[in-house]
Amino acid sequence: MVQHYVKAINTPGAIPNVQKAWDTFVDQKCCEAKQAAVGTYIALLTSQLSGELPCDNNKIRLSHNAALQLCEEQFVKDVAGISTETVENHTRDLKVRKKQLTTLFF
Repeated sequence: MVQHYVKAINTPGAIPNVQKAWDTFVDQKCCEAKQAAVGTYIALLTSQLSGELPCDNNKIRLSHNAALQLCEEQFVKDVAGISTETVENHTRDLKVRKKQLTTLFF
């Protein structure tokens, strides 16, 4: 957040805005957390099913559900302490991504 604020201070003609710096920080943090959570999902599912395919649908579903759970837990942990509308928007977006991932397999 400080970096965004300092950048605004050092930009000619710009007016530093603490709220804008905070919003930018939160948005960036949420994007990074969401990207990391989806990366965890992919890595976990890949490791669990590597060498197991072809396999039955139940094995895929169990691996998928476990990976989704870990993905969501990681996201919540990474954004803990940031209580804003931005986090809620990114949480909704992550749930949409989870549905998309689910439809890929089922």
